Amino acid sequence: PILIAKGDIGPTGQLTAVLAVDHSHYGERCLERFISLRPKGLKKVFVVTALHPDIGKDPILRHHLPDIEGDVQGWMQSHLSEKNEEVVKVLKQEGIEAEAEVLIGHPNDVIRSAMVEEKADLLVMGAQGHGFIQRLMIGSVSLHQVTSEPYTVLLMRV
Repeated sequence: PILIAKGDIGPTGQLTAVLAVDHSHYGERCLERFISLRPKGLKKVFVVTALHPDIGKDPILRHHLPDIEGDVQGWMQSHLSEKNEEVVKVLKQEGIEAEAEVLIGHPNDVIRSAMVEEKADLLVMGAQGHGFIQRLMIGSVSLHQVTSEPYTVLLMRV
């Protein structure tokens, strides 16, 4: 894990964190790594997943998921909510207060909104470590969060 601390260090005490998850295989391994660290000092963890607003318009998804009767976005939101609740359950088993939500929007916007709304002290997220060319071609949410946002970020690597 890599901690990128930003801003002034406030008074000591318990922290509120946003845990950004995408439920990818790599993301699940990062979550396992985070939990294995047995983090102390967390008052609350807000688990957030971003769902792109145009997901329901994707013709490939609509074609391959006919059982959802055309409501791709609704189905995805429900599925991701269930996955988030599984994360909350694991965190609570570790003694960490947690809530979860799936928010509609671009991941960077969703994370920023969650950090502000929760008045979070820390963002926790996975970072796969793509190469320079891949970051230029497809972008990187973790790179954006580290370089362009004002809050402290804990990047989980496995």
